[in-house]
Amino acid sequence: MSALSDIYDLETQVESIVVSALTDGGLQAISPESTIELRKERPRVEVTAQLGGAIDTNYTPCPDGVYRHGFYNVTVMLYVLTASREEGQGEESHKFYRAKCREVMSSILTTQAADNIKLRYSVPTGTSGKQTTQEGYEESTLTYSMTFEIKAEAWPT
Repeated sequence: MSALSDIYDLETQVESIVVSALTDGGLQAISPESTIELRKERPRVEVTAQLGGAIDTNYTPCPDGVYRHGFYNVTVMLYVLTASREEGQGEESHKFYRAKCREVMSSILTTQAADNIKLRYSVPTGTSGKQTTQEGYEESTLTYSMTFEIKAEAWPT
């Protein structure tokens, strides 16, 4: 059982699952919760989640007698940032990191671990074209649509 504030911090939980999966897959991955020092390293993948809303049409009865939504949609963005071409590895490093992200995300439903939520569905929904930032870094954005549920054992009794 978790505190409601922990349960309803849904974006952070999804970001944590994705960061863990990418890190376990051998990539440097961070979320908005990461330290400033990690945000300077390249290559890296920055993970953000945007909650889309509840998708269950009926409330879930919880052990404490309260009815709550338990299934949600979320959009996850992976910002793949690699060295610039001038630094000598931009193109190949970027292709590798982007491909490796897709590889890891293709099996995220089987590799996830979280206390309060369980991913139920994940599908890639698009990729921005590779762009060169003002600082000269290579960047692509991979987008995924996901559905998750709040685990029954997470709710207060």
